[in-house]
Amino acid sequence: MNPTEEQSAIVSLADDPANLQIIAFAGCVAAGSMIRIRRGNGPTVKNRMIEKLLYIKNPETPVLVQCDVDGFSQYVPMLGCQFSGVKSTLRLETTLGEVIATPDHEIKTSNGWKALCDVCLGDGILARTTAFPGRKEGRVIIYSVRHHPHAHQHNVQEYGNYGRVPRAKLVVEAEMNRLSLEEMILIVRHDPYKAATLTYLAPEYDIHHKDEDPANDDIRNLEVLTKVEHRLRHKMHLNHTRLGLTKVIQLSSAGRRLTYDIMMPGPHHNFLVNGHVVHNCGKTSTLEMFDRTAIPGPRLCLAFNKRIAEEVAKRLAPTTECRTFNSLGHRIWSAAIAPKLVLEPKKTQGLFKETVTKLRKPDRDAAWEEYGEVCTAVNLAKGRGYIPQGANCWSRRLIGEEFFDGLEDPLSKNGKDMVNEILDASIGASYRGLIDFNDQLYMPTLFGGSFPRFPCVMVDEAQDLSPINHEMLRKLCKSSRLVAVGDPFQSIYQFRGAMQDGMAIQRAAFQMHTKALSISFRCPSAIVANARWRAPGFRALNHGGTVSSLKELACDGIADASAIICRNNAPLFALACRLLAAGRSCRVAGSDVGPKLINLLRRLGDENLPRSAVLACIDTWESRKGDSGSASDLAACMRIFANLGDTLRDAISYAEHVLRQDGRVLLTTGHKAKGLEWDTVYFLDPWLIGKSEQELNLKYVVETRAKENLFYVDSRDIA
Repeated sequence: MNPTEEQSAIVSLADDPANLQIIAFAGCVAAGSMIRIRRGNGPTVKNRMIEKLLYIKNPETPVLVQCDVDGFSQYVPMLGCQFSGVKSTLRLETTLGEVIATPDHEIKTSNGWKALCDVCLGDGILARTTAFPGRKEGRVIIYSVRHHPHAHQHNVQEYGNYGRVPRAKLVVEAEMNRLSLEEMILIVRHDPYKAATLTYLAPEYDIHHKDEDPANDDIRNLEVLTKVEHRLRHKMHLNHTRLGLTKVIQLSSAGRRLTYDIMMPGPHHNFLVNGHVVHNCGKTSTLEMFDRTAIPGPRLCLAFNKRIAEEVAKRLAPTTECRTFNSLGHRIWSAAIAPKLVLEPKKTQGLFKETVTKLRKPDRDAAWEEYGEVCTAVNLAKGRGYIPQGANCWSRRLIGEEFFDGLEDPLSKNGKDMVNEILDASIGASYRGLIDFNDQLYMPTLFGGSFPRFPCVMVDEAQDLSPINHEMLRKLCKSSRLVAVGDPFQSIYQFRGAMQDGMAIQRAAFQMHTKALSISFRCPSAIVANARWRAPGFRALNHGGTVSSLKELACDGIADASAIICRNNAPLFALACRLLAAGRSCRVAGSDVGPKLINLLRRLGDENLPRSAVLACIDTWESRKGDSGSASDLAACMRIFANLGDTLRDAISYAEHVLRQDGRVLLTTGHKAKGLEWDTVYFLDPWLIGKSEQELNLKYVVETRAKENLFYVDSRDIA
């Protein structure tokens, strides 16, 4: 595969010792920031608020944004604009104006790039010093000059005909007729007879502003040119304006703001905000090219799961070791303790049962009510680096008691006590060699172990790293180069412990340089265009593709080897039952929710419970869980199977039958679909997606799984 220009720029840094973060989209400039733009080859310069660049009309016409090129302002086509979320910002005030951006956003100073939070009073900031702070830029138009012979005429029904003329032209014409500007305007508005006796500029002439400020209509700043001369003068002048320095006079908090960024092409990666120069913001394929271009030597590539690690290993150099975070942690902990390790995936569940047996009967019943929430909290605690107070190595924990405040499903005081007790028992068992998957990261990172050393460590899917992953990297890369690849718009695992803004945190911790990737090798142009609502800079390598909303879909019309992706599990189980009834083979990706669902059904009561009693038990269970979104989805799943049979035994049998199926059509949630791809994807019930940042990222993930066809469909429209 031939590398794109962006990839070539990244590959060229293969032997540079600096840490590198390869990022799809990033950056944070506050809404309301003014950007100077041009469209296509036209000479007209306009000021636009950065958020308006998300909704540019006629996207086929390039939008050229003013940026710094070797000390001169030039207009360069932007790759796109993106919304970066609501974030804390700083206000940097200079003698020119102000810039409001996130503390880590870089601005160009006389000493190079600096984060806003590192800028000092008196620092020189590179800026377009010919701008005029405090004045509205853009030429001033005088309206209702109906008696001007060359006015641009409009016919408005309420007001009749009226004309408009740039004020600069009237200033020149007033001088030609030895009139003041006010006298000139009065005549062309109200006195048709005197207006007919005046001298005017011919239509083939334009007025040029010598200092480039179209609001400065002082006669000494104006020059009469032909339209051709004016166009040529602007093309030269706009591309060769030398930038100067303006001084910082104040730095203060600007509160939480909507933030945006513009993606600019290399090699400069910057743009001008309110006249000041600021920085702007196929991942695995790029890692492959990077790895094979670098000087041969040992490197470590870390992936999130075994499947990805095995796939990447086939594509990287033989001297590069490919591992998952878990396999690396397993090896480190195995070398740190004497007992042989035994991996028990259900370790937490076993410890829960042991802990419950020590309780009194009334407390046992209450504890079982929080079984799922407690087990989930124990797993999250390990991912976020929580250690119970008083436990071994307690001082090394990454988060304190505030861990419990961030849980999606809140725990009672007894539930929190159980989490602490189970974690304490789990740590002891790990020293004896009994571990689960979470312990593979938790134990070596916080409780000891010798981390290997590699000259270079590469990480894929950096947006999904948990606090414990970040701490592992810190220990791995004390003297190593870190190269991380990720897409912040695919950050969808916060509920599993992934860090919010993890890539920005990593960038600051490792002082990483950033490079952008915006070209999709998977998705064709139609699917890429459909996803630009989230990633405006997204571009496609290949043309074609189909995006369509289906008004109806027959079960036998669903393509083989396709995927049906939904936000929730319940619509997938309901559709799976309908597909099986219609004779279509299918498979529900439910390795985690399946056993949990069966266990919940069994705990509802006696297997001979009639349907009405089963449904009542489900309602009671859901009401006890409060506003938990996951509980509502699980309750809906249970109701689907309860309504298929006469008793609880029938409901369990139907659920087990559906989960055993292995067919040609895959039904999966958006979270499980991440990292996968299919020729045809059906986005089931897209209205289930919420409005939060994580939910919008999930929608983006679903919409970018298709290699050819993406269809939106409502469950009610499938026959």
